[in-house]
Amino acid sequence: MTIREMFEKVNLAVKLEQRRFFNYYEDSVNELRAIYDDKYIFKRETAYIPPTELTDTSALLPLYEEAVIDNILYKANAGDNTNENNTYKTEFIRKSRSAYLTYWHRGAKGKRLGPARW
Repeated sequence: MTIREMFEKVNLAVKLEQRRFFNYYEDSVNELRAIYDDKYIFKRETAYIPPTELTDTSALLPLYEEAVIDNILYKANAGDNTNENNTYKTEFIRKSRSAYLTYWHRGAKGKRLGPARW
């Protein structure tokens, strides 16, 4: 998904200028980086460079993109009341955790963590 597609999805829910969108996007990615390892978040192993144009492609793995959109909506106060706004944060956490487990499981390839000992 391109940054433009993410920007358009956010703007369907709440009007947001580009600069704020990029700031919220960067904050959301930094939250993911604080929780999970970079190899489970980004498409390539190179250093992460934040996007500066809407034409840039997202460096995130595809399952994280919807989670980032939810977190941007949370930061932009898209909900009409506090319960709806908190739903965006809850969905961000749920979707990012689900994406992490999916990518971690694919990377494990059936390996065990160690022998079971009593």
